[in-house]
Amino acid sequence: MSNIVIGFNNHQTDKLHSFFEKCADSVNTLCKQYNFTTNSFCPPDFTERNIISNMSTSSGCFLAAHGDRDGIYNEQNQAVVSTRTINYNFSDKILYTVSCYSALNLKDELFRIGIKAFVGYDDEFKVGDVDVEDVFVECAVQGFKSLINGKNIKEARKDMIDKFEVEIKRYSDDNTNKYS
Repeated sequence: MSNIVIGFNNHQTDKLHSFFEKCADSVNTLCKQYNFTTNSFCPPDFTERNIISNMSTSSGCFLAAHGDRDGIYNEQNQAVVSTRTINYNFSDKILYTVSCYSALNLKDELFRIGIKAFVGYDDEFKVGDVDVEDVFVECAVQGFKSLINGKNIKEARKDMIDKFEVEIKRYSDDNTNKYS
């Protein structure tokens, strides 16, 4: 990966705008540390046209927005990447997404057109309250950190799961000690 497209929904009316923006900021910071070029898009520029057209000259994409089994959507609930959009610019590229359910039908469609790797969720991604939001950001981008550090997709997946488990245990232990 050397040129990364970053798209995220930070529209103030969205309940998760801060979380999505922090995920994108974290990925952007990582990319800069590795001297990767980034193109970032947030509302009102977080559109299918901007994401798909910039993928022609990029090696990967990071999206942080709401999703469902068929796609990832912007602040106007318009598909940015979906089973109904023209996705051939993702062929031989990597898509890393923090979007609920995106690893269901969308993942299959992208593999059908030749995506190299896809990271997403096959269930709802739940985010805690603002007090622990940074922990959720760290967990959400852990796999991206692993990939950017040269690990393969299987290793990155393991790192993601390990990070979630460590943080769940840490917060469970903290809360047990608080209320005992």
